[in-house]
Amino acid sequence: MEETTNYPEMSKEEREVARWHDKYAKEYSHSASDERYKFVEERIRTYHDVLNLGCASGTDLIHFADKCESITGVDFSKEMITEAKRKSIGMKNVSFVRANILKLPFKDETFNLTYSFSTLYYIKDLKKAFKEVNRVLKNDGVFIFDFGNKYSINNYWDAIKFKVPQHNTTLPEVRKMLKQTGFKEELVRHYQLHPLTRKRNVIKPLNFMCFRRLMIVRKE
Repeated sequence: MEETTNYPEMSKEEREVARWHDKYAKEYSHSASDERYKFVEERIRTYHDVLNLGCASGTDLIHFADKCESITGVDFSKEMITEAKRKSIGMKNVSFVRANILKLPFKDETFNLTYSFSTLYYIKDLKKAFKEVNRVLKNDGVFIFDFGNKYSINNYWDAIKFKVPQHNTTLPEVRKMLKQTGFKEELVRHYQLHPLTRKRNVIKPLNFMCFRRLMIVRKE
């Protein structure tokens, strides 16, 4: 078993999540063709310095590299960062840093755009994460992210399949935390609806069951 010192400044729960991602680093990837990424694609050329929180093995980050001046990926899985660096050899505007979202190793107001997918539901103290994102964003910077919906029945399957701690929440709770940490809401989308809600005529009344929600907010 690996020593806990290989996971600095992490709680027991965070180390558990990091170990799971270490184990699957070589086969794990995010696809930039996923519908969530179109929201990054639409905005990324407007911004110079981009931060990807929970970059995993860097698949989608590398896809965006030629669309911005610089892009940095952060993940607390050592093996994910190793794999991401291997994939990006020779790319001068790309960098990867192993770090905890709750304590980012960047100066205040470093980035114009931050995005984070399939990551924030691993964070127990979501408000602290929002506060840290706000700190590293420049004035009027944009944050695009998704979060797990507490009312989705998919969460039960996810918990069984992945066997790592997750913290799902509600839209009102997230909105309150965003307001408290200095963000202004611009867009909300219900993402990954349950298969039963695919038909357009029944989506609206069943939005509360969506697996995740995507939001775009701006630093005030």
